[in-house]
Amino acid sequence: MSQSAQTSLRVFDVNLRQSFYSRKVIEQSLELANTLKLNDAELPVLANLFGWDGDMEAQVSMIGDRFGLTVVAITCGAQGSFLYQRGRWSECRV
Repeated sequence: MSQSAQTSLRVFDVNLRQSFYSRKVIEQSLELANTLKLNDAELPVLANLFGWDGDMEAQVSMIGDRFGLTVVAITCGAQGSFLYQRGRWSECRV
């Protein structure tokens, strides 16, 4: 990977739709990304695909660690959002 690609922001916005996704495509996309954006309904789907147990914080930590993500953003609709950055959490409740 080139130096600019290594330092570039590479966001993967999961956007799971019906059954038009696979573990392989998601895994390949996560390997290329350094930032992940997903919603609170998509997190359990990813956790199930990869066999990760635990609560939201545990699952996000596993995703972040496994794929070397800098940031994981989780949107929760009208309830707000969460940001995870290498062991630190930020929460925005609406």
